Amino acid sequence: MEGGARLMADNPDDWWQRIERCRREIDAIDEQILKLLNKRAELARTIGILKRNHDQSAYSPAREHQIITRLLKQHRGPLSPEAVKAIYREILSGCRTLEEPLRVAFLGPAFSYTDIACRQHFGQSVNAYPVTTIPDVFLEVERGNADYGVVPIENTAEGGVNDTLDMFTRSELKICAETFLEIHHCLLARCSIEEIKVVYSRDSALAQCKNWLREHLSHAELRPVSSTTEGALRATQEQNAAAVAHKLAAEHYGLNVVAEHIEDMPNNKTRFLVIGKEIPSPSGQDKT
Repeated sequence: MEGGARLMADNPDDWWQRIERCRREIDAIDEQILKLLNKRAELARTIGILKRNHDQSAYSPAREHQIITRLLKQHRGPLSPEAVKAIYREILSGCRTLEEPLRVAFLGPAFSYTDIACRQHFGQSVNAYPVTTIPDVFLEVERGNADYGVVPIENTAEGGVNDTLDMFTRSELKICAETFLEIHHCLLARCSIEEIKVVYSRDSALAQCKNWLREHLSHAELRPVSSTTEGALRATQEQNAAAVAHKLAAEHYGLNVVAEHIEDMPNNKTRFLVIGKEIPSPSGQDKT
């Protein structure tokens, strides 16, 4: 600290010159990264052509898992492991699109937790679209309208999702991959918490926050709707209304995040399945 103080006293402009040198080095590194990313993309496109010639799917969850696992073992920081996973998820997503654009159906609507889980697994480059019910997700894949589907299968607070379990007794679709999403509910509104008279959300989301809502909004009426996203929409249409939903819904609908992490169970997670017609190649980390 004293050495730094002496340095600035001797040359007050040196700190800015050092910033400029660091920025020039960052610019040079960014150019190298971009060249390497495009080189990687060209190789991915070549792999896609070879796969198509041999009737193989571009989507290989086992391979993607191996890539990220290998990189995390080599990683020494200072980036967090979560940051590395997020970066490579988008790299894999963009390269996968060059190999073969995928269509993925998910239990909607947009900005539902299944939508967020879908983006978490496939990345932002995937062509994903919502459908109304879990049977509709299965139907889209069975009819070939979607290459894959994403559905919830179980939640730590509420157990198994019956609609998904029932569909596996009637469908020949396979489990291709799984992804876990930490469920963090937020209270969204355009008014202050004191002004809230009604709270909208999916019944399961309201149940997962019942203790918090009882403590902080005992005066408000709780109204179940079909999804957390519909709840957010209702909160934009009515005065003194709020919603329990993901904070991404707040950004989309122009709502304020009145409170975060209002779920009663701190380790609230939902497991989602990626379903498809093909059995993926084994990764060595499979459940069966």
